[in-house]
Amino acid sequence: MTTDRPYASSVVLPLEPAQTLGEVARARHLRFGVVNAGVALVFGLVLAETHGGHHVGWLIGIPLAFATYGVLAGALGVCAMTGMRGQRAADHGVETILDRGCARSVKGRAALLVVLSLSTAVVGALGFVASQ
Repeated sequence: MTTDRPYASSVVLPLEPAQTLGEVARARHLRFGVVNAGVALVFGLVLAETHGGHHVGWLIGIPLAFATYGVLAGALGVCAMTGMRGQRAADHGVETILDRGCARSVKGRAALLVVLSLSTAVVGALGFVASQ
């Protein structure tokens, strides 16, 4: 019985964590997301009280998208802009991710972050307009 497995040699584990934000930037993104969630809540309440949801209710999707992006970017530690470029924005500056597996993982997380943010905005805006 041999321990030499040819298929195991192609597996490359990422040497670096699949994150593109340092601790300071993560806190800023999280704060940005929470503030935008508050803006979306206030905007929704104002529209509900003034009965303007049918005409401009879809605009609530803009702060919802920013809120979702900020909270997810802060939680996952991935910025969409630096992630798509395969870079890391650490607290000391921007650096290129040299590990191909890690760069691929970061690009996938960044794309997922954008898709989730936009889909949350669309679903939230449609739900708000439909409820008016």
